[in-house]
Amino acid sequence: MSDNITRFSTLAGIDPAKLMVGIGAFGIKYDIPAGTQVTWGNLDGFLSYPTYADIVKLDPTAPTKSQLDVASGLFYTGATAPENSVTSKAAIVKQMSAGGMMIWCLDYDTRDAASSLTQTAYRLMNP
Repeated sequence: MSDNITRFSTLAGIDPAKLMVGIGAFGIKYDIPAGTQVTWGNLDGFLSYPTYADIVKLDPTAPTKSQLDVASGLFYTGATAPENSVTSKAAIVKQMSAGGMMIWCLDYDTRDAASSLTQTAYRLMNP
């Protein structure tokens, strides 16, 4: 993320204050049945995008992580995980003087202030 902010600001001459960082309120998971021959031609057929709200329903501790157990292969941006979280990305936004953060697919977020990606971003960007 910091490389992209640097690239846009130095190579393209865009003021970092005009750059927004987007956070997807969904995960990415490959559901590949055992014994399936995976090729580049069929790989996307096994891809799913569970909503962040559904991920939190599966695991109430999901906001503090960026993936569920390794075996599940479900990766997402959590609220407060040490890496790949709204918290870690907000720190980069502030450090790089970027314009702010936005949540992609707001309706996929939770409505609970304690686990919400939107609420976490708001609290961190507006201390």
